[in-house]
Order: sequence, then structure tokens, then C-alpha cells
Amino acid sequence: MKILHINLAKGWRGGERQTLFLMEALRPLGYQSVLLARRGHELAGRTLKSGLPVIPITKPFLIAGAHLPGYDLIHAHEVRGLQLAAFWQAVHKQPVITTRRVDNRPGNNPFTKYKYRQAVKIVCLSKAIHAGMRAWGVPADKLPVIPSAIKMQPAACNQTSRQLREKYRSKKIIGCVAAVEERKDPLTFLRVATELSRQRDDLMFIWVGNGPLLNTMQAKAEELNLNNICFAGFQSDPAPYYHLFDIYLATSRSEGLGSALLDAFLYKVPVVATAAGGIPDIVDHGRTGLLAPVADIKKITTHLLTMLAHADLRNGCVARAYEDLRQKFSVNVMARAYDNLYRDIVAVSQNQNKSASR
Repeated sequence: MKILHINLAKGWRGGERQTLFLMEALRPLGYQSVLLARRGHELAGRTLKSGLPVIPITKPFLIAGAHLPGYDLIHAHEVRGLQLAAFWQAVHKQPVITTRRVDNRPGNNPFTKYKYRQAVKIVCLSKAIHAGMRAWGVPADKLPVIPSAIKMQPAACNQTSRQLREKYRSKKIIGCVAAVEERKDPLTFLRVATELSRQRDDLMFIWVGNGPLLNTMQAKAEELNLNNICFAGFQSDPAPYYHLFDIYLATSRSEGLGSALLDAFLYKVPVVATAAGGIPDIVDHGRTGLLAPVADIKKITTHLLTMLAHADLRNGCVARAYEDLRQKFSVNVMARAYDNLYRDIVAVSQNQNKSASR
């Protein structure tokens, strides 16, 4: 089966990594996957390096319709890709699916409604996304839930890992890997850091990532006199930081799923997180991590102190989280789910085409 994957994002974030993971995992299942992506951007480069074919395009993207024929199915991995596929769907007639990665509802303008109607399935990463799309008016049978996934291959400690551990050897590290943006709620992260720093002097807080609020948060940290926080910026390979973290803290207000938490599970880092969006699909409170209400500084702080104080809790959570990762969130599990979905969609499409030609 031949699948055209479309992802027109500029950067390298969770959705782009998931696109590449899926294409790689489909290869041993006999799929021919081709990526339509922005010329010169990281996803295209990494996909080529992985040995998978890429069709690079530039703006205006809508004129790229000539690249769409010849595939059994088109899979749009973000909204611009869906716009392109939906615009040409009436011409080329292939079935289109899309993956919805955020837990907010789409807008109500006519073209937004049109493009989602053109998708035969809207894959939701979490129950929260599914609920949002149902409330927006999409039938439940059009909304399969397939979560993000991760390769069960943690990177080994390297020189960067050892240098970071040496730099912070006297500290307990509470870290996060995320874009510095409103929905990740970095301000709550700072407020928790301020509260904990009043109670302990052996903590270091590290935020790995870039984003529109970076300068604002750096200024806020100075205002709060936080001298034990580091904004490490974007890291194309954040693995050394996962090796460094003693606890992973996610303070999100909104989250489609929270795939960075899967990395924390992989590197056996205990997790404290807010119960935002799809995070409870990953973190089972008291079993694989601790959950707090969104923006609840007191509860988040209490959970962090509890996790720091109890080795049995930490060890139990990371062991159970790793087992959940293997059983529910590996790329092989994700690929099998998409394999079943693709085959069902293509079979229906072929039957419809046969009926129409009679």
C-alpha cells in the first residue's frame, strides 16, 4: 500500500517526530510511505536521512496538488497538510485522514468545517481530543483514538550527559522539555520553583525548549530572584537532559497528549504533571506518576516534595510507567493501529469505486 504523508510544519516538535516514527514503523509492514514536506526544514532532512522518500515543496502549498495522485491514501499530520489534501480531494478522490494533536476545538469558519468533512477519519491522540471533536459535532465513528508513541531505544549517556551531571552534581534536578508557550504554562513552573526553593536549597530547575514566551519567562525569573533555574533553549537531542532529570515536571494548561512524558517514561524519570487534556491518558495518578489540577501551585509542590522524599514511590512509578510504555505507547503498537485503520479505509474506498463504475 502506498501512503502520502503530509506535514508542512516548520520546526521539529512532537507532531513531526511522530510523523517520522510512523513512516519508519510502517516500512517493515510493507508500506511505501512518501512525505510531502517543506523544503529545507528539519522534518524533510531527517526523513531523507532515514532512507524514506520526500517531496519537498514551498509556498504557495495549494499548488502542490499535482503531487497527490497515485496513492492509496493521504494522511495529513497537521492543519496545513489537511488544507492541501482537502482542497484537492474532490479532484483526486483518494481517501484522506488527518491526525488531530491538540485538545482545543477547531474554529467554526466554513473552510475549517469543509476540510474536516473531507477527512474520512480524524485520528485523535487522546480521549480529551476525542471529546472536543465530538462536542464540535463530529460523529464518534469518525474519531478513532491512536496515541503518540516512542521508540523503545533510549540514547546512552554521552559526554554531554556526563558534563551536565558534573555541573549540577550537588543538585536534585526538576526538568521539563517543552516549547515556552502559553499552553505549557511556564509561569506555573516558575511559581512552583519559587515555592519549592523556599523549602529546599538543593534543587535546580531546567526548562529545555524555545518559544514566544522565553524572554518573558527569563525576565520573570529574574523578578522572582530565581537563581536556580536554567532555560536551556531548544535542543535537537534532549536525551542528555532526560538522563540528568531527577523528576520531570509538566505544568501544561492544555495538552493533546503530552508525548514528552513518554520520553520521561523511557528514561525512567519520575513524573509529576497537571491533569491537562490528554495527560491522564499517559499518567495514571499514584501508579505511574502524580497528577495535580491545572495551575494548582500548592498541590504540584506537595507532589514534588512527596516524589523527592519517597524512593519506593519513585521506583514503583518508573517501573510501571516503563511497562505501560512498552505495552501501549511503542511505535510498533502505533503502527499496527494505523495499519488496521488504513486497510479498513482503503477497502471501503475500493468497494465504493467498484460500485460507482458499474
